[in-house]
Amino acid sequence: MKNKKIISVLLSVFSAGLLLLASCSSDSSQETIILSGTITINYEDKPVPFVEIGVEVPGHDWISTKIPSPGPNAPWSIELPAFNSPTKISFKVTGYNEKNICLFVEIREPDPQVSAYSKDIKGIKLDLGNISNTPVNIIPLIEDKWSNGEITVGGTVEWYSFNVVAGIQYYIWWNDSLAGDDVKTLDIDVHAYDSVEKEITLENNDSAWDDPISFTSVYTGKVYFRVRALYLALSTGTYAIVYSKTGDRPNNDVNNITGIEQNPIPLTLGVWANDSLPSSTSGRTVWYSFNVTEGTTYYVWWNDKEENSGKTLDIKVDAYFSGAPIFVEADSAWTTPMYFTAKLTGTQKLKVSSFYRIDAGTFAIVYNTSGTRP
Repeated sequence: MKNKKIISVLLSVFSAGLLLLASCSSDSSQETIILSGTITINYEDKPVPFVEIGVEVPGHDWISTKIPSPGPNAPWSIELPAFNSPTKISFKVTGYNEKNICLFVEIREPDPQVSAYSKDIKGIKLDLGNISNTPVNIIPLIEDKWSNGEITVGGTVEWYSFNVVAGIQYYIWWNDSLAGDDVKTLDIDVHAYDSVEKEITLENNDSAWDDPISFTSVYTGKVYFRVRALYLALSTGTYAIVYSKTGDRPNNDVNNITGIEQNPIPLTLGVWANDSLPSSTSGRTVWYSFNVTEGTTYYVWWNDKEENSGKTLDIKVDAYFSGAPIFVEADSAWTTPMYFTAKLTGTQKLKVSSFYRIDAGTFAIVYNTSGTRP
């Protein structure tokens, strides 16, 4: 049997707050150790049907346990591989509603100065702070107009509002690092509240780009939206949010950013466009466009790292016309171009992405109406 030792842990979560104290004694020859303790959840003055507690030891994935309907001082335990050199441990607490939809994810790492052996863990304090649901410094939203936002301090929130009329359905989208135009840098969650700070249930709280979040107002007045970083302890960055009374996502871009789907970079017939994708955002893409005429055949080439001709990024290319795919994830088009015959007159779009999503570097792309590469 494995030699297991017990680490006593007091873990309290209150209004998205976390305090952790831990201590244990063990010898360095053990194979596993066990974290155990109690947890009390009172999140936004509501019971939480499920809570998942996770611990991360460097070199291993998150190891977690899920607790249904945790009442006060609910017991929990997690078995982890022993660590026999100075080690910092990260903790994650995730709350779920009755539909198993994530309500919050909180991650805390110990103070940079805290590192310990498995035989000597003590004095780790993790404070998540409190989140207020009273709207302050409210930013008014204008129908069908994107509003840019930025969170510069982890754990803080931004508030937005707009007027609603009873019986009217409203749609909300947000653009963030999880799902959006690959420009925003913060993964956010969004919660809605009425004029008396009662939460309005949304289908989900962490993604609304391809499909909007919608609700039908049961009153006439104002609705408020709280925006915060999904990973409160670690995250700052940019996002955008918009609402509409139709189910079509507004396409205006408040930053006037070129190279996104709504504002692609125009290509010139027979002229190479040199470009790059930065390393700061995993999976970033850039969009191009050119006009096509019904019945005309078009040829597309690109020069990337795979061709070993001066470029440093291996790319893949998708082609769309009015949202319909012409070709997808094409990996190479140097010696032999990708080509198609336009079925309609209009705008052809090309989406360029890093083949290996975390890579960065340079590439070039061109189109022509003949099969000869420019």
